[in-house]
This record gives sequence, structure tokens and C-alpha cells, in this order.
Amino acid sequence: MKTVKITLIVTMALVIISACEENEPNIPQAATIRLVNAIQDIGTIDLRRFEGSISFFSANTIAYGNNVPFTIPSNKPTSLMIAPASDTSDIRFSEAITPDRAGGIYSLFLHGDSIQVESFMIKDEFTNYQDSIFGARFINLSADSEPITIRGIAMDSAGVRDTTVIASDIAFQSITPFSRFEVTNSIENHTFQYVDAGGNVLASVIVPQFSFFDPPYFKNLTLTLIGRTDDGEGGNNLSIAMIEHFE
Repeated sequence: MKTVKITLIVTMALVIISACEENEPNIPQAATIRLVNAIQDIGTIDLRRFEGSISFFSANTIAYGNNVPFTIPSNKPTSLMIAPASDTSDIRFSEAITPDRAGGIYSLFLHGDSIQVESFMIKDEFTNYQDSIFGARFINLSADSEPITIRGIAMDSAGVRDTTVIASDIAFQSITPFSRFEVTNSIENHTFQYVDAGGNVLASVIVPQFSFFDPPYFKNLTLTLIGRTDDGEGGNNLSIAMIEHFE
């Protein structure tokens, strides 16, 4: 009799365990996407995301040169649709993406123009910096530019400049590895310049060292050249989009 009771108890326990396993929720693993709007001639865009027939992130607008992070499942395709914010029915870009790593972090760059929107996505690997250090990488998204050079200028409080070449021959859609830069009392700011083969500065950006509300240290920065060297009116519309990653 005792043996029968033990057998019944073991059987019931196995049934309960099996039921729990069958009812265990299938929680999707997520990945983070940071979408960058570098599309010429379209201005602010409207981003919509679809999984199947369900839109779960709509009416999100991204101005030209800006970016927005969001999460999507990593184990199934998610459709992205882009339209001008001024007319959300005018779809200019549609693409399904499936991140290949749960918990992964990616950057998705949209570029081109209002007629032909193009994209490329990269898997991000960030360094966790200690105090007094930040990292920066550089991307050339100017479609009509020649390969360019990245020049860094560290300026101290006395106005003394220390100029270095960070990278060279950066062609369209090329991206550099992250470089490390110091944040110290002796350096007032860092200036980064995109320079053509003739030594002309196409665009530049200043990263101040000690902004009380938004210090750069610990961060990873992506500095992206956007626009065209020839805007059709005898000049250029180049600028640098600065993306701040806190990872």
C-alpha cells in the first residue's frame, strides 16, 4: 500500500511539472534598433512598425539628422515603413528586418533621397569606458563625396591646439572603429572635421568637455557626415549628425 501511495505521488508530481512546462509563456527576446534619418529632401519622417498585421509603434516622427531607439523581437521579422510626416500615406521605404541576436544593439541608417531611400544596418559593439574617457566613430553618408579624412583637434583652455589625423580614405558608407578621447581639465573641447583630398573642411562639430547637464564622458558617439557636397546651387548642404549612445 505504501508503495502504491509513493507511486501515485511521483506520478502526480510529473503531471504537474509537465503542465507547468506546457503553460510556460513564450516571452520573445528583444533587440534594440536605433534608426537614423539621413534621407535627403524628405525632412521629418513618420516611422511605423508592424509584426504581422499589428502596428505596435506608430506616429513616431524623426527629424532629418535625428535618430530614435526602439525594441523589436529578435526571433521574427518586423516590417518597418517610412513616409514623410507631411503625408503618412506616401510610403517611401518598406523593409522587414530580423535581428540575429537576442539582446543585440543595432544601428539602422536610412539615406538616399526622397525618390530612392536606401538603408544599411550594423551590429553595434560598445566599450564601457571609465571616467574621463569617451569613444567616437565616424561614418561617411555623403553619397557624392570623395573618400575623406577625419581630423581631430583638442583645444585647451589657453587656446593651444593639438591636431591629429584619426582616419583617412573614408569612402561613402564606410565606418571607422571607435577611437578613445580624453576628458580632462586641460582640454576644453574636441573638434572633429571631415576633410576632402584638397584639405578643405567639409563639415565639423565640437564636442565640449564639460557641459554640466550633458557631459560626454562614458558615452559612445557616432558622428555621421550627411548631405551632399553639391547641393545644385553652387554650394553644399553637408552637416554632421551626432548620435549619443549610452550603452
